[in-house]
Amino acid sequence: MKEYTGLVKLSVLVVVLPLFVWSFALKRSVGLWKRYTAEKVKSEQLSEQKLPLPNETKQEEIGGSLLVDGKLLDGLTEIIRRENVGVVSYLPVVLHKEGKYCLYAGELVLAGRYAGLLRFMDVLETEMPSVKIVSAGFRLFKERYNDKPELHLALIVVELAGEK
Repeated sequence: MKEYTGLVKLSVLVVVLPLFVWSFALKRSVGLWKRYTAEKVKSEQLSEQKLPLPNETKQEEIGGSLLVDGKLLDGLTEIIRRENVGVVSYLPVVLHKEGKYCLYAGELVLAGRYAGLLRFMDVLETEMPSVKIVSAGFRLFKERYNDKPELHLALIVVELAGEK
């Protein structure tokens, strides 16, 4: 058996060592490389195609912005008066503009009774479908000269609008 030890060591080096190297080191790397090249070819094919966006709307349907023009407050003056809600502050901002579409946001801080503020939110959601409420937070605000605290509602609303 001693005369074949060199031959056994050589066969282990030639056959078994490459199998171990393949299974423990190269197999994952080659698999990742194949997936990378397949994804690269797929992304090149998709970039050549002109696919319509799933939510693509006509510009005539969107119209002007309610947030920036102040039409939001004009449209809600009736509910503001009826529920005795006061507008503390209103800050419209353009978040993002791409092509002919703009994403507007607005921070609207209102003061009033809890039920009136909830009714205001309901009217805003139902009568102004293009304006979405992103965040709503209630807090008590106490002024220095007034002992009675006042309930404030801070609303963050967004709207997607196209240029006219």
